[in-house]
Amino acid sequence: FPWPNDLISEEGGGVSPGRAAVQEYLRRYGEKHGVLDRIRYDCEVKTAIRNDMDDSWAIDTVQYGVLTADILIMAIGNNDSSNPIIPQLPNRELYRGQILHS
Repeated sequence: FPWPNDLISEEGGGVSPGRAAVQEYLRRYGEKHGVLDRIRYDCEVKTAIRNDMDDSWAIDTVQYGVLTADILIMAIGNNDSSNPIIPQLPNRELYRGQILHS
């Protein structure tokens, strides 16, 4: 599910979508794949352990106890789209694709 161009924030210079856009992206993705009812927001994670045998996550949360999931998105970073934090990666200038960071 590629990042929709209409959600890229102008405030972030075209590199940072911002909090509202990330939430909208997750809503659209969940709706498209029929998993909206399985998404947990504002959830405090105590531990997240990857099971390499079946590629799942065991996620121990304060609110829901232990959950098992195929995908874990931890959206805990900078929500200021006017001042995106873009990591300096080796050879970044060689990458021809679009770089987004939220």
